[in-house]
Amino acid sequence: MKTPPNSEDELEEGNESEEASLLFREGARFGELHLEVGMKFGTKWEFREAVREYTIQESRSIKIVKNDNIRCRTMCKVKECPWVAYASRDHEDTCWQIKTFNDDHTCPREDKNRATNRNWVCSKLVKKVRKYPNFRPCEATTYFKTRFDLTLNKNSISRALMDARSVVYGDEKEQYRMVRDYGMTLVHEIAITLLQFRTTNQQVHWVVQVIPYVSKGRSHGDCRLEASYGYLVTLSQDINNYQG
Repeated sequence: MKTPPNSEDELEEGNESEEASLLFREGARFGELHLEVGMKFGTKWEFREAVREYTIQESRSIKIVKNDNIRCRTMCKVKECPWVAYASRDHEDTCWQIKTFNDDHTCPREDKNRATNRNWVCSKLVKKVRKYPNFRPCEATTYFKTRFDLTLNKNSISRALMDARSVVYGDEKEQYRMVRDYGMTLVHEIAITLLQFRTTNQQVHWVVQVIPYVSKGRSHGDCRLEASYGYLVTLSQDINNYQG
């Protein structure tokens, strides 16, 4: 018969599962992010970014009142509001942990937030620009209002759209730079294949054409076809084979 685990083992297992659940994980959907006392972060920057995302989600503005190598305290910008999030460095686990968190806001919600800086707005637009290359500033304004309940400055949206397009098309330019290397490798492999190719008529000559092509991204209905790069290879007999 198997003996059941004692209470100490059960307590240890419970503590391990609780600690795992308190580890902050990036990638939470907007509106589903939560903070709590005891939550651990890998770095102070990670804690600050999580607080930024959380306050934008809650439509509140905060300020950092303490920020050094071992402590970081953020408070609501409204003096009468008791909201506060305080984290300090845990030297044993080499992480940052929330020690104080009062999530009770007494101030009203706002549709403008200085925490929505250029990098934050750009990060939210990259996926949209990938799917809709002609995504316009007016559409971005509507998107942020309906999805995030935010009213953003037109200039900040325009600048963030430029940054998002640089991220998207910068990636495509990097892929295009690799096309030449791929083409040279392809020509080399074709040459080796032709040398190994045996024909009944040793006088037959073959013509190989390697043509680079660029297919620009375009929209078809609700689908977005991404740009593609590559080579078109043709193999034919030399016309001189039939002259004589």
